[in-house]
Amino acid sequence: MHFRRATDSLSPRVLRNGSEEASFGEVSIIAELNALRADLAAKGEPTIGLVIIDTVRASMLGSEDSSEQVSAYLRVIRRILSHVPEAAAILAHHAGWQDGQASRKRERGSSALRGTVTQRSTWRPEVMTASRAPPS
Repeated sequence: MHFRRATDSLSPRVLRNGSEEASFGEVSIIAELNALRADLAAKGEPTIGLVIIDTVRASMLGSEDSSEQVSAYLRVIRRILSHVPEAAAILAHHAGWQDGQASRKRERGSSALRGTVTQRSTWRPEVMTASRAPPS
């Protein structure tokens, strides 16, 4: 397993004409993935099978409520993943909304996130309660 703790945003700089300029975070992640792929191939080890971005909010600049900014961020993710086409990706994003009194919850931010995913899962930590020891 290989881990990298990124400190630079992956969000691109969107120019006035609508074009995008890659961020330092995007450029460095792509360079590291390419180097890791080459290293693994040289050693005859399996290729990269999974890329995890944890969390979306921590790796993104701008508003997670803006479909324009979220869409630009997701284009970066697709560009990064194009360098590891055999890998799956997990984008960790926090839930944050509950619609009314219903138990239906959804992720925070723009619906652009939901529109681009192949699979969406909601994980909830179980509430731990103290239990009594069984009678002896």
